[in-house]
Amino acid sequence: MRSSDIAQVLDICISNKRPAFIWGPPGVGKSDTVAQVAERRGMQLTDVRLNLLDPTDIKGFPMPDTATGQMHWLPANFLPPMMLEKEVPCDQHGVQLYEGASGYTYEDGKVFKETAKNKVQMQLMKVPNDSTGILFLDELNQAPPMVQAASYQLLLNRAVGDYKLPDGWAILAAGNRESDRSNAQRMPAALSLRLTHVDYDVNVDDWCDWALDQGDAVPVELLAFIRFRPDLLHKFDATQRSSPNPRGWFFCGQYTNSGLAPELEFEMMKGTVGEAAAGEYKAFLQVFRELPSVDAVKLDPEGTPISDKPAVRFAIGAALAAATTKDVFGRFMQYMGRMEPEWQITYVRDAQRRTNREICSTKEYIKFATTHSHLLA
Repeated sequence: MRSSDIAQVLDICISNKRPAFIWGPPGVGKSDTVAQVAERRGMQLTDVRLNLLDPTDIKGFPMPDTATGQMHWLPANFLPPMMLEKEVPCDQHGVQLYEGASGYTYEDGKVFKETAKNKVQMQLMKVPNDSTGILFLDELNQAPPMVQAASYQLLLNRAVGDYKLPDGWAILAAGNRESDRSNAQRMPAALSLRLTHVDYDVNVDDWCDWALDQGDAVPVELLAFIRFRPDLLHKFDATQRSSPNPRGWFFCGQYTNSGLAPELEFEMMKGTVGEAAAGEYKAFLQVFRELPSVDAVKLDPEGTPISDKPAVRFAIGAALAAATTKDVFGRFMQYMGRMEPEWQITYVRDAQRRTNREICSTKEYIKFATTHSHLLA
């Protein structure tokens, strides 16, 4: 399942308070997808690595109560608190009020009538946590069996020990597959049956959309290369120290144009995505750096040469998309219009993302969209 589809599935799970588990190899973006869902929904995100915890970290630390002769469980601070200290409206006696469409009421629904002596006042009180958030249990299946067992009740009943998860919070989890050489352990049936399972599949279009949202953090050269060699975005090899993966390519983007000597730059990339993939990327960078300048295309869209090499076309399309504004879109389209429609489509889609769809109001875009609506769908 591609990340954009997983995001929709997670929305349903969150709305229904159903815990979900995302399966996938290392470095594909599982935690990033959860973070994006949380940000889009305006929810807090608490990321907990269960493989670093002990069972008491989940259930809570035992605290004896000599007054009652019983044991209580002090919850860990990574769990969202059940109560929060907030300023709330109260009457003159300190009784909490609740604001509704017709004014303030008491908890039982009785209407509060304000008088000269009894006015609404704000007081600092501990009230139930009304925040919304995602408790993300990452590396769940790498945790020791006792830690996984301690999480059963939290996942199913949203409570463990003396702790209860606030109503506005959802639980999601993720982990690697047993075949990924990541110390993943077989998930017990008692835990597995408590979860909705989704498999994460790497998708080039989703990654490129994400990369375009990162601005300068993902250089245009890298975006063009992944468009050119989509099969190298993720080529996980558990027998190698490093192999191509989305997270590794993001790191390679940070090393691109780093100012290091070329041989050192290559060594860093090789150590991130493997020697073969790094070698292809370095060769592509040489092609990219010999492209016609963006200014040349802007000044002479009809006269600037067009290469017949796919690598060069991917590169120039990405470079123009990065430099596109509403004012120059027409001239760039004039240049791209000299290529086949598939090259134009890639350029237009990237330009849309770069300009936040500002180009969609131009006459050039409207003409293009009318002609190629079946490709833009």
